[in-house]
Amino acid sequence: IKKIANPLQIKAHPHKYRHTFAINFIRNGGNIKQLKEILGHSNLAMVETYLKLSETDLEQSRTYSPVDRM
Repeated sequence: IKKIANPLQIKAHPHKYRHTFAINFIRNGGNIKQLKEILGHSNLAMVETYLKLSETDLEQSRTYSPVDRM
């Protein structure tokens, strides 16, 4: 990942891709128990963190939706 990102002057970290995958998985209707298995977590604590982040993102998008101003 870094070999590709460095010439493009992008800060890339594998964990960021993992985090982005988890958030998008949940946003698109993925099950948190499945996500726990995919990511290899032993309990749901970390997966619940991703769930809270995705819910926060959705709430903020509703708050700042341009559709509301039409």
